[in-house]
Amino acid sequence: MRTHACNLLCGAGKYAKESTWTCDTIPVFTKIQKHYTAEELFSDWETRGWITELTRGTHLVITGGEPLILERQEQLIPFLKMLKDPFIEVETNGTICPSPALNTHIAQYNVSPKLTSSGMPKAMRFVPEVIQWHCQNPRSFFKFVVTNKEDVRDLTNTYITPFNIPLNRVWLMPGAATRKTLLELQPTIAQLAKESGMNFCSRLHILLYDQTTGV
Repeated sequence: MRTHACNLLCGAGKYAKESTWTCDTIPVFTKIQKHYTAEELFSDWETRGWITELTRGTHLVITGGEPLILERQEQLIPFLKMLKDPFIEVETNGTICPSPALNTHIAQYNVSPKLTSSGMPKAMRFVPEVIQWHCQNPRSFFKFVVTNKEDVRDLTNTYITPFNIPLNRVWLMPGAATRKTLLELQPTIAQLAKESGMNFCSRLHILLYDQTTGV
């Protein structure tokens, strides 16, 4: 499930010249196709057979944009209450805490705090109390978009060391939006992950579909 809107604009607009990568979901989440009520969305998913799949172990991954924008949380909660407690993951940039009402439904948080290389001002992308909340939550895991050794130094100095984040809860992901760039960059990022004791993840949808959206 991809929600609309984000409180950050990584690598785009006026922040483009300060970044080394661009968020490739901006062209997707900015295209609103339809507004749904919780009841309409549940009915649509039921027709498609997705509600049944969720009862069989399929994960629901809520992403964006930024799903934890307060208005979005309020819209999600009635829908999540209608589901029969499937495994729900939330992808978030780590600047907004989930409300207690939303948190009761979430099995895992995939937290992707932004670095200097995102082009975003630190005052917008770094919210210590939110990072601390996720550090204390065993259901939260951290994924950083990186392109070079300087990014790893940045995330270590800004997040890992100050918040004492265990390295086994940290993944490094290449900052690549095309298959060609990803194939070129990921050996370097994998090596940096090995050297730093962190985990590595690629971008499977880019490997499979390149820049195609809606797949």
